[in-house]
Amino acid sequence: MYEGEARTFPHTWTEKETGNPIDLTGSSIEFDCKEHEFSRSAVITDAANGKYELQITEADTLGKVSKGGRITIRYLVKHVGSGGDVRYIYRLNIVVVGVHDD
Repeated sequence: MYEGEARTFPHTWTEKETGNPIDLTGSSIEFDCKEHEFSRSAVITDAANGKYELQITEADTLGKVSKGGRITIRYLVKHVGSGGDVRYIYRLNIVVVGVHDD
């Protein structure tokens, strides 16, 4: 994605063996990043069908990359169940390319 661009990344969490959706009712999905300014909570769009999305606004990346440069935002994605149990489910890397003057 480009610096200063708003993007939404939709996801569906399913069981590996059956492909059935995992019910997210009462849960949260967190996109944790070492650079805390990039950490986000997912927006759960359809809990019963395991659907959620990562939303990145224009302001989240604007001014964070030198012109022509790039950064990689490295997420460790975790599921926090309704009882507070934590399960790390995957890693996600997003490359942001700089386009604006410093």
